[in-house]
Amino acid sequence: MRWVEKGKSSWSIGVILNVSYNTVNFHIKNAMRKLETSTRTQCVVKARRLRLIWTAVRGGANKAVNCWRNAYTAIREALILETWRASRWLPT
Repeated sequence: MRWVEKGKSSWSIGVILNVSYNTVNFHIKNAMRKLETSTRTQCVVKARRLRLIWTAVRGGANKAVNCWRNAYTAIREALILETWRASRWLPT
């Protein structure tokens, strides 16, 4: 959501994370549904209010980069798990 907040398109986010445009949209729409919002902007505002999006002040750029690496890794692991479950027809 931070990249959405920065104004990046789904395509740009997909390039950064090395995932498809559709995957990015899927996760953004999931966040919108869970936060009960109808637009990306509303979703970002609500996520910020709920402190789901935070700004790294201490630690500078390195701390922010590590945070993004952790987020990227979590997204990749979730996608791998979803793909694995789908390929084996396991219940969620």
